[in-house]
Amino acid sequence: MGWLSRCCYQLVLLQLFLLHFSLTHSKLCSNDQASPLLQFKQLFTDTSNYSARYMEHWKEDTDCCSWNGVTCDDMGKGHVTGLHLSGGYLNGTIPSNATLFLLPYLQVLNLSSNHDLKGSFPEANWSNPLQILDVSFTSFSGRLPDSIGNLKSLTHLDVSCTKFSGRLPDSIGNLKSLTHLDVSCFSFSGRLPDSIGNLKSLTHLDVSASRFLGRLPDSIGNLKSLTHLDVSVSKFSGRLPDSIGNLKSLTHFYVSDTSFSGRLPDSIGNLKSLTHLYVYYTSFSGRLPDSIGNLKSLTQLDLQNCKFIGSVPASIGTNRVEWSERQQSKGVLIYVRACDA
Repeated sequence: MGWLSRCCYQLVLLQLFLLHFSLTHSKLCSNDQASPLLQFKQLFTDTSNYSARYMEHWKEDTDCCSWNGVTCDDMGKGHVTGLHLSGGYLNGTIPSNATLFLLPYLQVLNLSSNHDLKGSFPEANWSNPLQILDVSFTSFSGRLPDSIGNLKSLTHLDVSCTKFSGRLPDSIGNLKSLTHLDVSCFSFSGRLPDSIGNLKSLTHLDVSASRFLGRLPDSIGNLKSLTHLDVSVSKFSGRLPDSIGNLKSLTHFYVSDTSFSGRLPDSIGNLKSLTHLYVYYTSFSGRLPDSIGNLKSLTQLDLQNCKFIGSVPASIGTNRVEWSERQQSKGVLIYVRACDA
């Protein structure tokens, strides 16, 4: 066989291979994966709506793995693993029984910053490998169901600035893999459940600007991986638990604009990693504990409009405090305006 014949033969084989590949791989996404997404699309049928235009290429005869906002596994099996529709101007209502929530391989569901998007979560039978669930800055409403506790793979849960109401369910404590929890921005009420202390992988907890009330549970001290804790602008009251001193990884602690009262616990001095401490507009009283001088990593301390008396411990600032807008001392920016010195 001459070299020309061999080249033609190899070219034919290549064409047959490419044809076979295109026929077998042109549509990675199976019907059981595409169907819930197409049902989701039907919730946004107004063609004048940006969300409908965004999903106009979501069509039955095309590969859903190539659709806007959809990601699939990298093993070539066509499993839908992510839905990324943040800031997509979605305007509609997602019912709690939407098949979207039950996609068996879904790991990321991000619907955040769709302010006019309404919806609620499944009340039961909700179980999939979700790792990231973000509906922040949407109009999702109702109560956060107990079924949220079934999502055992969840690492990131953000339901901030929504219209959820009622108590945070005890089942939240089942999410042992959770590292980031944001339930801030006037979404919930009642007491923060003791089960919050089960989330020992948590590094970021934000319950600020919420309607939570009562004491901060002692179990908060179990969250020893926590680096960021924000309980500010809330209705928490009573004494800050001594267990707060167990949070030795904490770098940022925001407790401002709350109804906490009594003395700041001595255990605050155990937070050796703390760089930012904000306790302004609180009802804490008495002297600042001397143990606060142990906070060698502290760079900002805000005590404005507080009820503390006496002076900032010399070990972090100065024995004589001029209650001015701010002062820089030993590398610590101290805000102390209008305290009852």
